[in-house]
Amino acid sequence: MRKNPSEAIVDKDNHRRDALKYILLSLPGPSEPPAELEREKIIRDAFDEGSYATIGVRMLEYDAKHRLKAEPVSYRGLVMRS
Repeated sequence: MRKNPSEAIVDKDNHRRDALKYILLSLPGPSEPPAELEREKIIRDAFDEGSYATIGVRMLEYDAKHRLKAEPVSYRGLVMRS
């Protein structure tokens, strides 16, 4: 009536695919465009749309997002010192 969990299909004899997977995973990811290009794009888009008043707000939003990405991540809890 029921299948045991061990009777699932076993993924084996796929050595070429495994090798390809390891090669692809070892390649570096795509790099992000420089911040200067992103800022220029924000300014260009604002001028194209005619929304000059929002340039400052858009720049602040971009800088905040960029700062969050660049912030180091710590997995340790805070140590309280007295």
